[in-house]
Amino acid sequence: MPHVGLGPFLFSRVVAAVPEASSGALSNATVAGFIGAGVLKRFTVTWDYTGKRMVLLPNRTLSEPFETDASGLHLVSPGPQYQIVAIDSVLPGSPAAQAGLEPGDEILAVDEVSGLPLWKVSEALSKAGTSVVLTVQRKTTILKITQPLRSPFQ
Repeated sequence: MPHVGLGPFLFSRVVAAVPEASSGALSNATVAGFIGAGVLKRFTVTWDYTGKRMVLLPNRTLSEPFETDASGLHLVSPGPQYQIVAIDSVLPGSPAAQAGLEPGDEILAVDEVSGLPLWKVSEALSKAGTSVVLTVQRKTTILKITQPLRSPFQ
C-alpha cells in the first residue's frame, strides 16, 4: 500500500495482504486487508485490558523499510511435518519467473544451507538488491538456480 496512517504515524510502501477468498473468515466483506506484524513490530505494544485499548510506543525499528518477498515466489510447507519448502506459484515477470523457477519445485537449500524452515527461506528471499543460489528439486532433477532479488515496490 502506498501509505498507511496509524495515529500520528504515516508509513510508506506498507506490505499488506488483501484477501480474495469467496468463503471462510477471509471472505468477510468488511475486511479490506491486513497490515499485521510488519507495522506492529515498529512499536512496543502494551495491552490495557481494563481500559480496552492498545498502547503503541515507537521503537528503534519505526523508520526501517518494509520488507517483503523480493523473488516473486509463493512458498508452502505442507504438513504434518512441515519439513519441505515448495513453490506453490510464481508471479509472472518476477525475478523467480525469469530465473526459471516453477510451481512444484522443492527448495532444498539456500546458498548451500539445507533444511531451512519456510520462514528462513522466506527471510532469505526478502533481501532486495542481492541474489541467492537455490538448490531446487524438480521431479527427479536437482538444479542450482541463481535467484536475483528485487523489491516489488520498484
